[in-house]
Amino acid sequence: MPRQFKLLHKDEYAIDTSALVRLEEHRDSSAIWQRFFQLIDDERVKTVRFVTDELVRHSASAANRLKPYHNKFIFSELDALVSAAARLINLYPKMSRPRSERTVADPWVIALAQIDKMSVVTCELSNAKANHIPDVCQSEGVKCLDLQGFLRVEKLLR
Repeated sequence: MPRQFKLLHKDEYAIDTSALVRLEEHRDSSAIWQRFFQLIDDERVKTVRFVTDELVRHSASAANRLKPYHNKFIFSELDALVSAAARLINLYPKMSRPRSERTVADPWVIALAQIDKMSVVTCELSNAKANHIPDVCQSEGVKCLDLQGFLRVEKLLR
């Protein structure tokens, strides 16, 4: 169930693995992470468990940074998420890479953004043939930002 309306609404974000990996590689990484953790504490940035699974494989250091924030950072209302993600997987089968041994986080991140009225943050580039996150977000009417756009909007760069 989506969270209650807040009187002072600020943008909220569903973040993808690629953005977290790139954030860890950013030259101002330590300073940005501190402000990023505040966004998590304010419940303005969330992700899905599949992102943390991918993150362990792609950036153990980013995964370790986020461990203390797990309970606030990982979206836990699975009932709503499962039906929304299943719809996206059926509509955009290339995005979920059906022959892969691992569950791909992409449709789950977009589903989170849809059910909680969030913007998606990713570093994936558009590729309509492969149904990358920006393409599916555009088709689904979900706002999508790259990492630099997110950092600018949230004034995380100094």
